[in-house]
Amino acid sequence: MTERDFGLFVSAGGFNKRARDFAFRKSNLKLIDQDQLIDLVYKYYPQLDAKYKGLIPLRSVYIPETLAE
Repeated sequence: MTERDFGLFVSAGGFNKRARDFAFRKSNLKLIDQDQLIDLVYKYYPQLDAKYKGLIPLRSVYIPETLAE
């Protein structure tokens, strides 16, 4: 990987210390774990093209909140 390249590794199983240390030393390498991926999907889902929304079909669900008396 050259300095002009950018690497992105996504893992649902997380990363071991060796992988995290390696990525920390590389400014052009990003590790994304399962929780970060879910956060990114929620954050950017409204902006996705319909083609990609079709691959990850989500819908908003509203749940009433119980009010404390």
